Amino acid sequence: ARDTRTAALLGGSADLLKNLGLWPELARDMRPLDAIRIVDRRGGPIPVPEILFRASEIGHEAFGYNVANAPLVDCLHSAVSSHSSITLHPSTSTRIAPSETHVDVEAADGACFRVKLLAAADGRASPARDAMGTAVDRHDYPQVAITITVAHTRAHGNISTEYHRPAGPLTSVPSPDFAGAPASSIVWVETPDEAARLMALDETAFIAELSSHLAPLLGTLRPLSRRASFPLIQLRARTLGARRIALIGEAGHV
Repeated sequence: ARDTRTAALLGGSADLLKNLGLWPELARDMRPLDAIRIVDRRGGPIPVPEILFRASEIGHEAFGYNVANAPLVDCLHSAVSSHSSITLHPSTSTRIAPSETHVDVEAADGACFRVKLLAAADGRASPARDAMGTAVDRHDYPQVAITITVAHTRAHGNISTEYHRPAGPLTSVPSPDFAGAPASSIVWVETPDEAARLMALDETAFIAELSSHLAPLLGTLRPLSRRASFPLIQLRARTLGARRIALIGEAGHV
């Protein structure tokens, strides 16, 4: 299934894509984050005023850009596929054997490779990290993030809004318009029990609950993607590079 999430690309990530010449192709699938609104809903004894930070205050056009994961991956895959110095081998690895001078990799289709460096971007359950033999420090948070993309009747003004609540933040991030209607990506952090209850609701009931928390920010909501939930964890490999393996992304840090 295609990834329905979005990624907020901040300065370094945006610069990388611009330097690769991929920015124009992604422009239609992203929204600038011109401002960030912080709203305190923790219920403390002293009310905290709402705060709006604008990127223009520090001389930037935007704090970052929100782009859908699926077109981002499609764009990167297309760039890699057409690059004369890169050969794609679409297969999973079944054996990774590092040494002091090389790494042997055996693919599920039987192909074998001997390489001087293995750049392992194989995710939070990284087989390459296991082969490298580094220890991992992990902390599980008592929180679950629910994600969904919605269309809405009120404009977001390219403003990302964060409601800070006792169970965790509820954030709406501007997304590209859908069929002429403004849209936003929602990340709703709750306790595991409450997240399970919300995920079990039918679509109408879920949107009603979400609307009650966001009202009147975005107006009437309409779901554009399926709901998904993700337990929040912190994971860090104690070593990011050893035995000719270098960990990249979530293989090294979640």
